[in-house]
Amino acid sequence: MGEAAALLGCSPEYVRRLARTGRLRAHRVGEHGPWLTTPADLDAYRYGRQEATHGVTGPTPRQRAADSG
Repeated sequence: MGEAAALLGCSPEYVRRLARTGRLRAHRVGEHGPWLTTPADLDAYRYGRQEATHGVTGPTPRQRAADSG
């Protein structure tokens, strides 16, 4: 969650809260283990996509720039 927090620009606790509430797709390893998420699920949260994204990468920075301009 530390890496996810760095990418999102927030605290690891906030990312854990997103995972606990289901806003960020993640799973916990064991009952008290760490939360894990995938790059695709992190991209889905970052870019507001709700559809299944397993195995599908998000847009590249060049694609995002082209879409916004």
